[in-house]
Amino acid sequence: MPFDQQPLEAWATIAACGEAFVSTGLPRWSARADMAWRWFHGDNDRLALANAATGRCCDGLTPRGVNTNVGAESVLAFHLAYHAMDDLFWQAGIKEKAGLIDADLQTRPVAAAHTQ
Repeated sequence: MPFDQQPLEAWATIAACGEAFVSTGLPRWSARADMAWRWFHGDNDRLALANAATGRCCDGLTPRGVNTNVGAESVLAFHLAYHAMDDLFWQAGIKEKAGLIDADLQTRPVAAAHTQ
């Protein structure tokens, strides 16, 4: 890997695929968005950066390994990617099957998470 990879890039790819899917309806955009989503969970050059149970995401991959800092930009990219996938591509119930319900809990406002 000659250059860094960052969560922002994976989220941007998912967002672009979402726009293309809405415009064309072609299933290939769903497959490409899914590929970008899997990048967060280890389908990349190193290992998983995101943790669905905590909603956290490391800052990226470098030629030397994982940047383990968990900055706001990376966490937001993970959460925005999650919601884009949920809004545009995932069918009802898929989150539970994939073990992603925890990420949903982490993205709710604190008050809402405690009332449900």
